[in-house]
Amino acid sequence: MANSDSWQEYRRRRNLSLFALVGYVPFVGVVAIISLWLIGTAIPAFIAAIAWMVFALVAGNWFIRFRCPRCGEPFFADSKWWGYNTFARRCLHCKLPINAPTAGSDSTTVPANNV
Repeated sequence: MANSDSWQEYRRRRNLSLFALVGYVPFVGVVAIISLWLIGTAIPAFIAAIAWMVFALVAGNWFIRFRCPRCGEPFFADSKWWGYNTFARRCLHCKLPINAPTAGSDSTTVPANNV
């Protein structure tokens, strides 16, 4: 996978995880209001809430399992069983910063010297 594709994958996973977190209350609220208005019960809202929780769990798990483009280790995981840090700005293994070019990528261009 190319360097830019790796960071694009990181952004895709991060955005889906944030959507799952932030979208829970509005989505379930709208389903609750519509179900109460149409059928007079909130059971569809409970089903939607459980389904959205499963979606958030899967999206968050997919995000924290993002692999570093340089070393191939999990970017946010310090060990296999413990040590996830989703606020890390660098790989917990090789210290590669987020959105940094990796060795051998085509995006490592030297700026032109305008003298």
